[in-house]
Amino acid sequence: MSKAKAKGKDEVSHAAKQAGAAVLALALLVPFSLAISDIYVDPSDPGFGSRDFPLLVAAVGIGLCLLLLARALPSLKEAGRGLAETWRRTARRLGGPLVVALMASLYIWAITLFQYALPTLAMTILLIRYFGGRGTVRTVVVPVIAVALYYLIFFVILGVFEEPGSVLSYDTYSFARALRRMLGLQ
Repeated sequence: MSKAKAKGKDEVSHAAKQAGAAVLALALLVPFSLAISDIYVDPSDPGFGSRDFPLLVAAVGIGLCLLLLARALPSLKEAGRGLAETWRRTARRLGGPLVVALMASLYIWAITLFQYALPTLAMTILLIRYFGGRGTVRTVVVPVIAVALYYLIFFVILGVFEEPGSVLSYDTYSFARALRRMLGLQ
C-alpha cells in the first residue's frame, strides 16, 4: 500500500473516531440538557442560578460536538467506499464508552433515589475500579475528597440545591445555605 493511501485511510479512521465520539456525546448531552428545566431554583437566590451553569455546560458541549462532527464529515464523505468498514470498527471501539454511558444513566437514576452524595461516591469508586485503579487511597480516599469538593463547589458556592431522594432523603439545603451565608454568597 502506498504512503498516500495509508495516510488517507488514517485520516478516514480518525474522522470516523471523531464523528463517533461527537454522536455519542450528543446522545448523552441532549437528553440531559432537556432535564435542566427540572432543576430546582431557589427563589431567594439572585443572579447566576442553579440552572444557569448546567445550561452553559450543555450548550458549550453540544456546540463543540456539532463542530467536531462538522469537521469530521467532509473526510468521511470523501472516503465513500471504506466508510462502512470504518464505522463497524468504530462501533466495536465504542463498547467501553457505551458501558460508561450506561453507568452514567444509572448514576442519574440513583441520584433521584438517594440524592447526590452517595450515588456520586459509589459511581466514582466504580469508575476508578473500571478504569484499572487499585489501592485504598485511589479508590476510596480520593473519591471521598472529590465528592466533598464537588459538593462544596456546586451546592455551596454555585447554589445548586438538590431535591430530596425518593428512597433516602437528607437535608443538605440548610447546611449549604448556612455555608453560603458564612462565605458571603447570600
